[in-house]
Amino acid sequence: HLDGVVSCAYTDIISNVITCIWGMIDFVDDSNPSNRLSRKIPNDLKALNNLLEQSSTSFYYDQREPTIADYFVFEAFTMARDYSKKLVPQDD
Repeated sequence: HLDGVVSCAYTDIISNVITCIWGMIDFVDDSNPSNRLSRKIPNDLKALNNLLEQSSTSFYYDQREPTIADYFVFEAFTMARDYSKKLVPQDD
């Protein structure tokens, strides 16, 4: 699972946050096609969290502190969180 988690964190989340920064997406206009990443990134973070919950290690965004020693997962969450709160999964 570790390789898949690192790959998901890096290619699906970190690279998409960088794309958002590079493209300067407008988070206000939900009808703008470039905002698709602002919906994809939180879904990817949720999927990563679900995967890690199944392996008895839950992801950081719903914990008080990191519970795994995976730099890329932690960096993916903090990068998304620091760029825009809209990129962090919301509690349903």
